Amino acid sequence: MRAALFYEKGKPLSIEEVEKPKIGDRDVLIRVKACGICGSDIHIIHGETPVGKKPIILGHEISGIVEEKGSKVDNVEIGDRVCVDSIIFCGMCKNCMSGKDNICKFWRLYGIHTDSGLAEYVRVRDINCIRLLENVSFEEGAIITDAVATAYHAVKLANIQVGDTVAIYGCGGLGIHAIQLARLSGGEVIAVDVIDDKLKLAKRLGAKYTINAMESDVIEEIFNITDGNGADVAMEFVGKVKTIVNTLDSVVRGGRVVLVGLCGEDVAYDTRKIVRGQLQVMGSYAFTKKDIVDVVNLVSTGRLDLSNSITHEFSLEDVNQALETLEKNIGNPIRVVVKGI
Repeated sequence: MRAALFYEKGKPLSIEEVEKPKIGDRDVLIRVKACGICGSDIHIIHGETPVGKKPIILGHEISGIVEEKGSKVDNVEIGDRVCVDSIIFCGMCKNCMSGKDNICKFWRLYGIHTDSGLAEYVRVRDINCIRLLENVSFEEGAIITDAVATAYHAVKLANIQVGDTVAIYGCGGLGIHAIQLARLSGGEVIAVDVIDDKLKLAKRLGAKYTINAMESDVIEEIFNITDGNGADVAMEFVGKVKTIVNTLDSVVRGGRVVLVGLCGEDVAYDTRKIVRGQLQVMGSYAFTKKDIVDVVNLVSTGRLDLSNSITHEFSLEDVNQALETLEKNIGNPIRVVVKGI
C-alpha cells in the first residue's frame, strides 16, 4: 500500500510502498477515505514533538470504510463507514473509568506513537472506531475527530450559559468551530484574530463582534463591548504567550478561562489577579470518544454546519504541499484534508 512516511526532522514526508497492516482479534483494518492535516503533524516534522518510532506514518484525523475485522470484533461490520478516535486509552485507569479517556494515565496516540492514517490502509483497535452516519461526509468525519471534537470538549468544559459573553482567541481550525459551538450553547461570541478573512468567516458563523488584535487594544475593546465588565468566558486556541495573557485579562471577576492552545514557553502572570478575581482557569486537552460521537450527531442532525471548514483538499502524493499550506497559511486554510487515498 502507499503511505506517507516521516523519517527525520526537517525532511519532507516520503511516499512509499509499504506492507499492508495485519490485524489481530480486536483490530479493524480501515480503507482510508480522508485524513485531516493537523498542526501536530507540523510539530512532528519540525522535531518539536517526539514520535514513538521512525519511520512512522503520520495523520491522526481518519475516516474510511471497514475492510477487515478481527474475530472478536462485534461493534462494527465490514463495509461500515467509520471515523477514528486517535487516543489509544487503556479503559481501566481512574480517568478512563470516570469518562476522561482523553487524559488516560497510559495514553498514546495514533500518528505519534504508532502508524496512522496518511496511507491507503490503517489498523486501529475496534474500540477506537466510531460509526459515521450516512449524511456525514468522509471529509467531515476526518476533521470531526480532532479539530471539531477538541473545540467541543473545550466548550463543554467552559460550561457556557445562555447569555454569557464568550471571547474566543484564534479563528483557525479549532477556534472557528468553538465559535459555532459556543453559539449553540447560547453564548454571545467575541472573536479575536489577526487575519481579517478569518474574522469575516467568524462573523458569518455566528460571532457577534470581531476584533483584529493587530489593529485594536483587545482588552480595551472587550471591556467596551461588555460595559466595563469583561467576558464571562475566555478561550485561547493559539498557544502564544501574549494571547494567553490577554485571555486571562479578558474576563469578569468570577469568570472562566479555558486554555487549549499548546504554548512551549513559560508564561509570566501576576497570579494575584487570578486569586482576587476568583477566576476559574482550566486546561482542555483533546477530546473523549463520547465527544466525537456527540459531534457526529450534531453534524448529522444539521445543528453544526461544517461546510465552511474544509478549505483545501489534496491527494496523498501532494501531502507535503498540504502540510506547507497549513504551516504557511497559504490561502487562509481552516482545515486541510488529504482525501481519496
